[in-house]
Amino acid sequence: MDKYQRVKVLGKGSFGSAILIKRKTDGLLFVVKEVGMMRMSKKERDEARHECTVLQQLQHPNIVRYVEQFENNNNLYIVMEYCDGGDLAEKVKQSRGPMKESSMLYYFSQICLAMEYLHARHILHRDIKTMNVFLMKNGAVKLGDFGISTVLRTTMGMANTVCGTPYYFSPELCRNRPYNNKSDIWALGVLLYECATGGRHPFDGTSMNQLMQRIVQGHYVPLSSQYSSDFRKMVDWCLQKDPAKRPSIKQTLALPLMRSSLEQLEENLMLATQCRVRLKDIIDFESAMDQEERKGNSPQPSPKPSPHVVAKDGVSPGQAAALAMAHHRISRHRNSRRSRQCHPQDAAARRRWWGQSRLLLSSEAPLRVHGKTTAFTTSTVPT
Repeated sequence: MDKYQRVKVLGKGSFGSAILIKRKTDGLLFVVKEVGMMRMSKKERDEARHECTVLQQLQHPNIVRYVEQFENNNNLYIVMEYCDGGDLAEKVKQSRGPMKESSMLYYFSQICLAMEYLHARHILHRDIKTMNVFLMKNGAVKLGDFGISTVLRTTMGMANTVCGTPYYFSPELCRNRPYNNKSDIWALGVLLYECATGGRHPFDGTSMNQLMQRIVQGHYVPLSSQYSSDFRKMVDWCLQKDPAKRPSIKQTLALPLMRSSLEQLEENLMLATQCRVRLKDIIDFESAMDQEERKGNSPQPSPKPSPHVVAKDGVSPGQAAALAMAHHRISRHRNSRRSRQCHPQDAAARRRWWGQSRLLLSSEAPLRVHGKTTAFTTSTVPT
């Protein structure tokens, strides 16, 4: 822990503590999970280290990144990416009621992409719940803590027992049958149900036995008709008592409802990528202009943006104006061989324009997508 500075404790659980830390070299924030190893045998320690090594090899934009692990004072420290937007459980509480279908699909589609990546590598999550779905302020959704439960089962000698949150237990787990990929699908159905009901679970009970009985029976209150038929059918499909009747993660992603959500994500990603490419052109152009100013050649006034720019391809009028000006200036610069030098007042005007353009095209600037103003990110959250 020498290269990190402790910021604050984020939470404590049966595994130990989750601590927010800051790397001293660059000030970047991470989260470290502190797991006690005092009671572990050498074999258990080796298995825990191997599990962490496997987790570090997973690279997916919708999975919390594992940075490193190390040991100190009989503790295992697992350093992970810090998600600065909280978790889905907090988002459900903040909604103070059922969430919008578009918002749930936005989160769920990214969760499913993470699950597809894991299942393709024969990795099970085993502890899917809203508290393990983490959010970024830029709009990204990341699935996390799936490795922690596996490490804990190894470190605590729980290889033959179930792990996870009881409300998310599947019927097969309640019957002491092996956990499989369809158990993860069941947990996804419970997660969706929780979001759609403002925090209620499809199965509840005053005791563990009663809860498990109700899960095995599979009876729950249907979702409100405010949600589309396709959405309700998807939840029901995930909550089938028979694992064989539940969809695989690929079948879930292939549903028309999910394809539409994924297409929206892809569209926003392409738009963001295009604007960032244009932003790079602007940066390159401004660098060239600065170099020419230092050469001391003839002055050239800065152009003004056209007042008749309209919204196009999901870009707001302000962004379109900035991009139009950028393209005009880049084209003029490339077509002209003459060197230019700005008067002091023109240079100041250009610097002001550059600052405004950069703000408009930054990842936090407002963006008009399908008539709604949202954060301009690679993934745009529906409002």
